[in-house]
Amino acid sequence: MEHSSRTYQSFRIRRMDLREFSEFVQSCINPIITASQTFDGMKEPLTSEDKIQYFISENVITSLDIVDECCRKFHDNIEFSTYLPLTVVPFLLPLLALLKKAIVQAAYARRFITRSKSDKEYVCHNLEEMNILKGICDELVVQARFILQKARFQEKILKQAG
Repeated sequence: MEHSSRTYQSFRIRRMDLREFSEFVQSCINPIITASQTFDGMKEPLTSEDKIQYFISENVITSLDIVDECCRKFHDNIEFSTYLPLTVVPFLLPLLALLKKAIVQAAYARRFITRSKSDKEYVCHNLEEMNILKGICDELVVQARFILQKARFQEKILKQAG
C-alpha cells in the first residue's frame, strides 16, 4: 500500500502559481500588443498607393502571423490545462472565446491580403477586417489583464479566509 501512495504522489500535478501564470499571460499578450500596433495605421481610408502598399506589406502579414501564432499558443495552453491556478479557471471562458475569434479573424484577414495585392477596391473593401482584428486584439489584452486582476483578488480573499 505504501508503494502505491508514493507512485500516486510522483504523478501529482503541480499547478502554476499566480506569478507564473501572470508571466505566461504577459509572454502571450506582449507580442499581440506589438503586432496589433501595426494595424493602427489602417484606421484611415486607403487614399494613396503608399497606404495600399503598407496594407499589403510584409510587416502587416508578419503581424497577422504573430497574432495567429500567439493566440493559438495561448489558447492551447489554457483550454484544457490542469496546471493553471484554480483562481483563474472560473474567468477563462470569455478569454478562450476571444482567442478563438482572433485566430479566425487573423486567418480571414491574411487570406484577403495575400489574395490580391494590386486591387485597390478589393483592399479597401477588406480593410474593415483588419480593423475588426485590431478591436479583437485590444479586447483580448483587456480581458487577459482583467483575469489577472480578478485572480489576484480571489487569491487575496482565499488567503484572508484561510
